[in-house]
Amino acid sequence: MTLSRCVVMLSAVLAVLSLASVGAGSVISTSKLVNTLKTQGTYSLAAAYAAASALAAANEATPKNFCDVLSSIDDQSLTDVFQATQIAVAANCQFKKGSAVVKASLKSDDVQTLYQAVLAAKVLGVFVDAGKVLSQLKSTLKGKYTVRMAGYAFTTAAALDVEADQLKSISSAASNVCNQLLVSEGTAYFDGGLTATAIVTKGVFDLAAALGKQSAFTSSQVTMLAEYFAQSRFSTDVVRAAGSLIGLATTSLNKFQAAMVITPVVTEAGTDGAFTVTVTNYLGNPVEAAKVTLTKLKGSNFKVVAENVALSSSAGVYKLKAGQLNVAPGTYTAQFTATAKNMLSAQATSRVVITTSAVITDASLTVGSEQTAVTFPNTLSDAVEVKDAKPVLKFKVKPASGSAFRAHQAMVQLTSKDNNQEAVFVATYSSDTYTVSMNVASALKYVNGAYDMTVMVGDAAISPALMWNVGVLNIEFENSAPAPSPSATPYDSQPEIQHMFREPDSRPPAIVSLAFTALCLAPLAVLFMGWSFVGANADALKVNLSTLTFFGSLAAILLLFISFWLYLNLMQCMAMLVPLLAVLFFSARSTLRDVATERVMSKTE
Repeated sequence: MTLSRCVVMLSAVLAVLSLASVGAGSVISTSKLVNTLKTQGTYSLAAAYAAASALAAANEATPKNFCDVLSSIDDQSLTDVFQATQIAVAANCQFKKGSAVVKASLKSDDVQTLYQAVLAAKVLGVFVDAGKVLSQLKSTLKGKYTVRMAGYAFTTAAALDVEADQLKSISSAASNVCNQLLVSEGTAYFDGGLTATAIVTKGVFDLAAALGKQSAFTSSQVTMLAEYFAQSRFSTDVVRAAGSLIGLATTSLNKFQAAMVITPVVTEAGTDGAFTVTVTNYLGNPVEAAKVTLTKLKGSNFKVVAENVALSSSAGVYKLKAGQLNVAPGTYTAQFTATAKNMLSAQATSRVVITTSAVITDASLTVGSEQTAVTFPNTLSDAVEVKDAKPVLKFKVKPASGSAFRAHQAMVQLTSKDNNQEAVFVATYSSDTYTVSMNVASALKYVNGAYDMTVMVGDAAISPALMWNVGVLNIEFENSAPAPSPSATPYDSQPEIQHMFREPDSRPPAIVSLAFTALCLAPLAVLFMGWSFVGANADALKVNLSTLTFFGSLAAILLLFISFWLYLNLMQCMAMLVPLLAVLFFSARSTLRDVATERVMSKTE
């Protein structure tokens, strides 16, 4: 198959695939979060606590090996005792240590300490003065506090054995906290990130459950919080995974404002097929009692062609038969809405494609004044003679049922296996008819030959795409040109390019390099000879710290210059040279002073 034919057919196929896949997605799932957290039981007490708390919130079983971390805790640490009690509840372990530290901590005025002490006391059976604790929580919420502290306070208050009326003042604080939500790109969160948002969200819903009413969050806030937690459902970090699962469980399993999500699964269907969506909560559990409706179906011109069509339900999967919409095949924008008792409504928008098989009708081929009738999908038995003329092909595209419609792509391809020539002509559309006027002289460069004529039609709504071999055109030009050689075609493989790198420059013989090296070292020999001639000696130098430092710094500077020549850059060299020069200066001053002193003393003697 030639390159142009591949491009044409791929474009038709990709049009179908890309349009059909828009809006389709995988059903939301928290299985990866759950699996990640179930492996945390043997790492540390803190990791096991975070994992066990999240699994319990999502009604997931906590593995029994989580109990193993309870054998080595510090029963004088409130945090250890608190975490151990929560693991014991989640994994059904036996744990009764730490009552003393819990009793002492119940007198604290720190909210997080009270949170840990109260929840641990409920497990250990330690008495809690609910009135005193509640008073302290109210006092804290009247002053300055962080949203994380508020979350701890709400959960602590919900755990106290008090009447609902006593929690009303704390409920008003929950409303203030909910107003501090930050909104970004369809998600909502609290200052402090994922963990803080999970703590506050759970606290607000715990308090609402204790009051037996809807939480202080609005419906849109709950949905945006669920979307925020869902963003981290693939995390492998235990803290983030726990925060995500706690948040998703809280927004999905509460009594009055459970969030749910619609996921379009099958968005391409033939006229006898069906579109499919799933409705789940944010834990991935199916919602079987939901009512799902196609609220609007819009065409490419944004015109509503169908609305308020109910989907049938089966085990949390909702289907809509394409045939009951009574619309023409094509690409549409569908808006779905789901409602259920005590759950927040959910919306989803997806592009859907109604496909159909198609045929080519009313086709005719005109060459000069002669017209030839052609019938899809048959091929002409005899070749059509074309002499210095422009063939014109006309046809219509009709779905299996319905009237003619305009496809995304329609074209005619002429190819010759003999002379390596090929040309593609795009059809024009008018009044339900495609017209292809083929300027063969220009396109084929006046090369005579027998050319296969193929009609190709592609559209997102046509499945499969149409490719019709109409027949052969014997094209002859009066001023014909020679056929190009086979090597002239741009689609054949070309000779492999062998890259030639520059050969290294020739080097002089080794004797020449050695000679020039000797010449470079000759001044050093002349220097030593000159010193000997003028009588230079080192007798006046004493071997002491300043002398050794002086010559050592000189050697270090010489070594630095060699390193600069080999691999250091200027800035690196200067950074090391400056301190060496300072050492050289002071050591040279001290050395010369010693020499001068020695000389004076020798003269006086």
